[in-house]
Formats: sequence, structure tokens, C-alpha cells
Amino acid sequence: TTHECALAMAVDSGSLHAAARAHTGLARASTAMGDLESARRHWQAARDQHRELGLPESAEITAGLACSVAAGG
Repeated sequence: TTHECALAMAVDSGSLHAAARAHTGLARASTAMGDLESARRHWQAARDQHRELGLPESAEITAGLACSVAAGG
């Protein structure tokens, strides 16, 4: 997928910000497809990276993670 390519490129280039955004996209896509385990993993990675960077989206991502866990992911 596009998000998987974006994540690979971000990791290769060492861009934590781009990786965080790619994980967020992968988490949303996984949630939409009902793959809650994958969604949980990506929400966690996105949350950790957003927090490390001090990005304001971390609250939204924490909420996404909470919903994923509550749904059984």
C-alpha cells in the first residue's frame, strides 16, 4: 500500500516524523479493514513517535489506540 511504501521510505531516510505519519495512516487503514491487531501495533508506534517528537496529534492517536484496544485489537 501507499502507507507501507511511505513507512519504508521514512525508515530508510531516518525521518521519524514521516514514519509517525505513515504509522498513523496504516493504523487508520487497518482499523477500516477490521484488522485490529495491526491497527493496535501501528497506533502504538504512531503514538510513541508523535510523543517523542512532541507533535500535537498524539492525543488523537492515543484515542485511536484506546478504541482499537477496546474493540479487541
